[in-house]
Amino acid sequence: MELETVEESPSQFDTSISTFLEISKDRLTVKYTGIGRNSHDVGCLRSDRPFPKNKAIGYFEIFIHDSSGKCQVGVGIASKDFPSRNRQPGWEEGTYGWMGDDGNKCNGTSKGEPWGELGFGPGDVVGCGLVFGQQELFFTRNGRYLGVAFRRVKGEFYPTVGLHSPGASVTVNFGQRPFKYDVEAMAADIKDRTLNEINAQAVHVGDLNALIRGYLLHYGYEDTLRCFETACGGSVDEHALRSLQNRKRVRGAVLGGEIEQALRLMAELYPTVQSRDPQAIFLLQCQQFVELIKRRDVVGAIEFARGVLSQYRNKLDADNDTYLR
Repeated sequence: MELETVEESPSQFDTSISTFLEISKDRLTVKYTGIGRNSHDVGCLRSDRPFPKNKAIGYFEIFIHDSSGKCQVGVGIASKDFPSRNRQPGWEEGTYGWMGDDGNKCNGTSKGEPWGELGFGPGDVVGCGLVFGQQELFFTRNGRYLGVAFRRVKGEFYPTVGLHSPGASVTVNFGQRPFKYDVEAMAADIKDRTLNEINAQAVHVGDLNALIRGYLLHYGYEDTLRCFETACGGSVDEHALRSLQNRKRVRGAVLGGEIEQALRLMAELYPTVQSRDPQAIFLLQCQQFVELIKRRDVVGAIEFARGVLSQYRNKLDADNDTYLR
């Protein structure tokens, strides 16, 4: 059984590219050192990692310490290819943001549009969250949910903060301490609502049986399939069963290290594979070379490489490494 890949959450600001900013040693607090004269001297930072997609919600908060005059602070998200670190989140394509000075929300434009609240300022805790299942981006202020700001937000995104007011300073919380907003309760509510929606759907027995049957056929559980069909009062599709048995023969040969036998079976049972999926044949032949080495048949491995694998050299050059990708 494959183990689920654990995605790491953002933990600090990525300071590899930063201008107009003074950054704390823990990379969680930043202060704007510019003078904020034009739209291209923003101090902007994103997190070191994107939101992990194995969670229902990606969320972070910032605390605004100080800001002279207007609170020209932006909070939002940006894609990996964020083109400029001297622009507010939301001003460029692939970014979304909410501005503190005018309360506008922005996506791909600095003009933005009015949204919900009248912005935020010093002393406020502002949160930004992405609900992956619904593809919705929302904001919070001082622990209060403000609603959905953007919909159909797809892709991989990094928490992002922009500062443009002289002396403005913020501290980010990626979850290293409790959030002001109860995002865990929100995630639990989303899970409950999703399960209720699933449970409310009527499933026809025939559709469910077809789903189970397809799973057993695909993964080669022949004995279980026979028992399942008997329990359902049906009979096994002999054509599908032969396909299952043939695939088991090929898989058994591969797992047993008998690659030459597996290739013969594939040529006999699935003659179009060579033309439809040459990469599969190439990978099996590479494995055949490995098996020869494992058996300490060095001479055989060399001869196989010279006679079989060498034919791919020109193909690799011509197809720009197609077979290796």
